[in-house]
Amino acid sequence: MTSLSFTHTQDLLASIAICNKCTLPKHGRHGSQVTIFPSRKNKAPVFCESRLEAAFCLELERNSKVLNYDAHPFTINFIGTKYRYTPDFLVRLGSGKEQLIEIKNDDSYQDKAITGRITRYIELLAEQGCILEYLPAAKFYGKVRTPNLYYLYHGAYCSQGTAGASIRTLLTQCAPDRRPIRCLTDNGYSFEDVAHALFYRTIHCDIFKPLCLTSLVWS
Repeated sequence: MTSLSFTHTQDLLASIAICNKCTLPKHGRHGSQVTIFPSRKNKAPVFCESRLEAAFCLELERNSKVLNYDAHPFTINFIGTKYRYTPDFLVRLGSGKEQLIEIKNDDSYQDKAITGRITRYIELLAEQGCILEYLPAAKFYGKVRTPNLYYLYHGAYCSQGTAGASIRTLLTQCAPDRRPIRCLTDNGYSFEDVAHALFYRTIHCDIFKPLCLTSLVWS
């Protein structure tokens, strides 16, 4: 369970809303499943209400601008209205700024009633200098890309990434610089270190194709 304190965003909203602690999800939304995501950035598990939220955690882990984040950080009760809203994520950036994020599957994103309600929240929050980003699954989820990222993230979990620069140098010295993953493991690099370099984009591959030892990587 994450225990991050995002007081800046709550302070921004103090004049228009009361932010209450959000309880951890015990079951997912209709058709969804509670998933526990092992966050390296938070050094703690993140409780997600759906697999889609867990998939978005991969994007936050991979984004070098993100310092840490929390899922369902609090419920916003807008003063003088019946509006209650719990954002999917609150993200703290390395710059010190904070940002709320709401994600929806593509069907919900195209639902005018749902999108209209979220748009109203965006407007209310923006008036207080608080950013709420609204994203459809199509912006980050892919049937091949997402499983690849899961595979690399969990493969890289025990690596500190210290071999990344060396791996990149090896590929840079190759002509051409594209080599199969097997070339790296044959040169003594562990799968964990290669996975770390790929997940955090020290080196690159075609993430939209299934990954295997013959997949090409480059610097």
